[in-house]
Amino acid sequence: MIRVVIADDEARICQLIIALGAWDRLGVEVAGVAQNGVEALELVRSTAADMLITDIRMPGRSGLELIEQVRQISPNIKIIIISGYASFEYAQRALKNGVNDYLLKPINRQALNEAVERLADMIRAEQQSRAAMDASVARMGTLHRERSALISDLLSLNPPRADRAALEERYHFSCRSGAFQTLALKMDIPPSGDDGAILNAVRDKAMARLEETLEKSCVDAVCLPQDSCLYAVFCCEDEAMDPLRDALRELLRKMAAWNSLYGGVGFSIALGARCEDPAALPESLTGARLGVAERLIDGTGRLLEKAVSGQEPVTKRLSDDCFRQLNRAIDELDSAGVARTIARLRQSVEALRGIHGWEILELVAETGNMLIARLDLPDKRQIRDRFTRACDACQTVDALFGALSETAQRCMELMCDQKRDSVTRPVRQACEYIRQHYDEQISLEEVSAQVGLSPAYLSMLFKKEMNEGFAHYLMTVRIDQAREMLRETTMSVAEICGRVGYNDLKHFTHIFEKSVGVKPGVYRKLYG
Repeated sequence: MIRVVIADDEARICQLIIALGAWDRLGVEVAGVAQNGVEALELVRSTAADMLITDIRMPGRSGLELIEQVRQISPNIKIIIISGYASFEYAQRALKNGVNDYLLKPINRQALNEAVERLADMIRAEQQSRAAMDASVARMGTLHRERSALISDLLSLNPPRADRAALEERYHFSCRSGAFQTLALKMDIPPSGDDGAILNAVRDKAMARLEETLEKSCVDAVCLPQDSCLYAVFCCEDEAMDPLRDALRELLRKMAAWNSLYGGVGFSIALGARCEDPAALPESLTGARLGVAERLIDGTGRLLEKAVSGQEPVTKRLSDDCFRQLNRAIDELDSAGVARTIARLRQSVEALRGIHGWEILELVAETGNMLIARLDLPDKRQIRDRFTRACDACQTVDALFGALSETAQRCMELMCDQKRDSVTRPVRQACEYIRQHYDEQISLEEVSAQVGLSPAYLSMLFKKEMNEGFAHYLMTVRIDQAREMLRETTMSVAEICGRVGYNDLKHFTHIFEKSVGVKPGVYRKLYG
């Protein structure tokens, strides 16, 4: 049902319009009546009206002002102006503001219903058009998801091995002629406070350019963004491959101009193996995914076509040796030893012939994650995420090892802090217990039990951290409390003696005099 709001400062005019309108026949419902512009605007907003019939002059807000504001909240609303003035100026201004019809008072039944019927037909046509468009968009969205699922499935742990017919039926991928190939477009974006926003902007722009490039040369192509990579599967005739390679190189050249705009972002494209049988697509896409890591060795801004497979990395022996050395240095909290081990690892990588970029990336990632795993901190996951993002943005092997060294230094600092804290925490707990129970007959054994250490070990830690023994610290706390009581209260010395944990007044007086230099009574006279 189409909803209409009627606005006129004269209630009888509103009632007349309601009486004259053939609302049921026209499929229109009167949603509300207003007698000023303010009420009319609120009614349009609250009822989501499709049509407004309003006088051109009303208190509070004129009809023309009302139209301007209504258009802001409901751009598609249809508007009929009614007026007792046959003024061209009013009509002209009303039409400029998107008024659909202009009726003069006294209102004519036929003219009113013709205008309402015409606008109601327009509204229904627009609603049908929007519904059809929404349905079309929904179908396009479904089609896009089904096509994109091809890449998602190929990247999964259990990729499908489909034939050409299955690709067309399941993924709507046209491939009746030509061979298959895959690519990965890597975007290296330096980490920053808003790298998520930058990544999204760069990825959207790169996606549009890549789709445009593939569309010109391929029988069909589908692309999917995933983190800092764009993946594509395409079907292309043999004679179109060389022009496509040239087009991809030209695309990289154009994207290099984005560096200054987005703060040093780098782009590389790796091609997977070309195959006639779509069953080989998972291996092809794996090759493209691993192939982009060759930019670490060959440099960014290139079309990388080196054959890469996910076999066991040649760096496995290096990682085993490195882990043993790192674990030994970590156990000894030897930060310099960790740094030397990483430097030796870097030299060993340089000495290896035929090493792939993905192997170096995997070695560095495993080494950094092993260091992070040794941390016992609640924010360990955040540290790992920062390290992963830093590695992902690296464009060279040097930068990659730089990220590893920086993470290793941070991990060692945190481990040293943890070690120091594990030593000082029991001492802090013991001091706190003494300050809370100094007035009781506490002992080293009692405090040791409270902090979970043996008396001998706590005594050793206490002396190391506090530069004084347990007994001396307890005495200092008690005497400090006694001095405060002597200054601030009128309690007797004997009463204060008991309040600070001593049972023998003579012993308390001796200790106080030895510590402060004067007897308790004299101290009170001097400072009380």
